[in-house]
Amino acid sequence: MSDFRAIAGVSATLRTLLHDRMELPMNMTVVPPISIGTPLVPLPPTPETIEPEAARINLFLFQVNESPYLKNRDLPGQGSSMAYGKPPLSLELHFLLTAYGSQVNGETAIDETTAHFL
Repeated sequence: MSDFRAIAGVSATLRTLLHDRMELPMNMTVVPPISIGTPLVPLPPTPETIEPEAARINLFLFQVNESPYLKNRDLPGQGSSMAYGKPPLSLELHFLLTAYGSQVNGETAIDETTAHFL
């Protein structure tokens, strides 16, 4: 049985999988932070605070659909006399995974940390 916490559970599971199984480039020793939700847009740097932007990964849930395949299944208890319970939560979740690289002196560094193919 699933309820409203199922979507949060899927998001947390994807975050954990990314954190545990992501291969880092040779020049990185720490896994970049993985955020869930709307990506934060950093403020433009001022001349006093010119620091390179840290590498990070964002996971954004952008679409939720009801699954047409699970939607048409029989309710538990109606298809057979031995099956009881509530129907499964039949949702398809669509996530957008975005990798942000570090910036050096206002220019995007194009190297192994920013060039990923999914």
